Amino acid sequence: MRKKLYLRLLVVSFFSPWIAHGQELTRIKQTHLAQSPTAYSLDTENNIFLGFTNGGLQKIPSEGNSTTQPFSLPNQSSITLLEAQNNRKIFLFYRDIQQIFILDRFSAIPKKYDVLTYGIDFAESACISPDGTFWIAENNPQRLKKIDPLRNSILHEVQHNLGDSIAIMRAFGNLLLIADENGFQILDQFGNLNGTINLKEISYFQVLNNLIYITHPKGLVKIDPYKPAIIEELTYEVFLNKKAILKLKNEFAVIDDEKISYFSIPNQKD
Repeated sequence: MRKKLYLRLLVVSFFSPWIAHGQELTRIKQTHLAQSPTAYSLDTENNIFLGFTNGGLQKIPSEGNSTTQPFSLPNQSSITLLEAQNNRKIFLFYRDIQQIFILDRFSAIPKKYDVLTYGIDFAESACISPDGTFWIAENNPQRLKKIDPLRNSILHEVQHNLGDSIAIMRAFGNLLLIADENGFQILDQFGNLNGTINLKEISYFQVLNNLIYITHPKGLVKIDPYKPAIIEELTYEVFLNKKAILKLKNEFAVIDDEKISYFSIPNQKD
């Protein structure tokens, strides 16, 4: 009898996190969008920034449902990647026209950088580093280049064996994080591969408190980039097959085709 009780407790303790993740979250509010976003980012104040196919950039403040339209590119090119963590200098990459824009809060005129200037015929993706330099992933040949935009020079370049299709890339401290068709790749400050998390069809990832929150079709995965290892998987039904899941201070923001739904966080640990 005692042995059966022990086994029952063991089974319950093992499966209880997954049972909890299967429960429904409570929706707090919902914001409707005029069109489906192509890029997403959060700043340090939990304001959400969205990029669209027409080149427009929309800001959704953390408090309230009001939205603003801080920038729109006249040529109607789609925003491939945006980084708004430093909301004083928002980074935009347009793959179609091979251009990078920096929206400086203290300047009325955006700064434009042509990828071709750095001897790159076609950039698959690009991102900004904390020091203001750019990482650019060249497709053919496959190379990573670190660019100093102030001096208009190449600081470092390295051959790489990443996938042909990069969904998103982001610099985090001395790390370069890349999601491609092979999974989630963690590289060091010189572009050398440190490790890979085997996750397919990643659509977004967020850096928060030295952890990475990755959106993929089955939900949200939290990883430690320094291990690298999966810490937790959140498989709520409302997380399935979403464009992006953003962890805010006290809630999750789930981005779908034409809406953002906000859900409370039960039993928050972080």
